[in-house]
Amino acid sequence: MKGGKKPSEKKKKEKIHKIKKCPKCGSSEVSVVLGMEEEMGIGEWECKKCGWKGADISVQEVSEEEFLKYLEEK
Repeated sequence: MKGGKKPSEKKKKEKIHKIKKCPKCGSSEVSVVLGMEEEMGIGEWECKKCGWKGADISVQEVSEEEFLKYLEEK
């Protein structure tokens, strides 16, 4: 007889996706600011819609199903 644990049923882990949004206008058209300009720091974000710049970006965590619905609406 072999010892050890029996393989138990694996719990399905649901993937979590993160949607980044502008804290000012709520748009998801945000991107990381790249460059070496003095006024911009590392980790700065920029909204393409309203022009907001900063480090405090809103992050919404959603399930894979909700993320697919979001992509279809976009």
